[in-house]
Amino acid sequence: MSSNKFERLTFKKDVLEELYNLISSSEMSQPPETFLNENGSLYYLKASQDPFFQEILKTSIEEFLNNIKTKDLIEVERYDDSIFDKKFLYLEKSEIPEIATLEDKILNNKAKRKLNESLIKEKKSFDFIVKYYDEKVGIPIIGFQDLNSRYIFDLKKAFFFESSMLKVLKKGVILKPKEYFDYFIIGEIVFVRTLYFFENKFKFYKKYEESKDLFFNKLKENNNVIGKDITLKGTDYFDKYVSERKTFVKKIHNIFKIGNYQNFDFERLEKVIKDFNLKINIDKNNKEIILDKETNIKDFLELLNELYYVSELSNKKMKANEANII
Repeated sequence: MSSNKFERLTFKKDVLEELYNLISSSEMSQPPETFLNENGSLYYLKASQDPFFQEILKTSIEEFLNNIKTKDLIEVERYDDSIFDKKFLYLEKSEIPEIATLEDKILNNKAKRKLNESLIKEKKSFDFIVKYYDEKVGIPIIGFQDLNSRYIFDLKKAFFFESSMLKVLKKGVILKPKEYFDYFIIGEIVFVRTLYFFENKFKFYKKYEESKDLFFNKLKENNNVIGKDITLKGTDYFDKYVSERKTFVKKIHNIFKIGNYQNFDFERLEKVIKDFNLKINIDKNNKEIILDKETNIKDFLELLNELYYVSELSNKKMKANEANII
């Protein structure tokens, strides 16, 4: 297996399995290096060379492999192809310049050597980073964790054992890493386990914004008519309102990608609005949805996303968190 294959093809099941077997078979040829990143400032950390760091990497890769096997896939799902907020996705590093810049700092020893202890105590939120290198693999692997106050402890006085002697650590900070990486880089591929941290860290909303723009462009091309006979009034207000709220942009992405709204008709839409007492302003005579301050945009987006339904079992009105097509 060449390092070039690891560099570009680790999203494929067989390549990822081989990589996992290599790093599981023995200790890595070089000890892991650890860092903290805070708003672009990278700090080198001293850490004990505990096997725990290698276990984090093994666990992270194993989670991706298990997800592939459970879904009977031949490769990791691509980020751009996913509709809903999912775990276990991949994308190419070239799509995220910020992560490539951070990687360059790590690989070229541009981290600062001194970390002010008060910085950790004040901020209580950091990226914890581990860099791995093994000759068998031939390329570096870099893992990232988003650590908040649950994983950072201010020590005023703590006891610990070393060489059978009781010692006292009077001050300092303990970081307790997670057992997995929120995202990690292997060559040219970025693996994303925790989508929320990844997207918020890098402000990476490209696919959602593209879907939102396509949705509104198609709406204008169709004279603000959606479905079979539903006219939307106030689309400029609607566009601006959604664009200012990233969670709503993501909802539009889901609605647009699924596409069921194209088959809606006004009569059925009006019935759901009334049955579920949604705050959506309508003009029944003209078959219009009026998108203004009198309409709850969240209600309207959830209506388009088909989150309101009547249970087949209990005949009760229900609301889903997510609309999945079976």
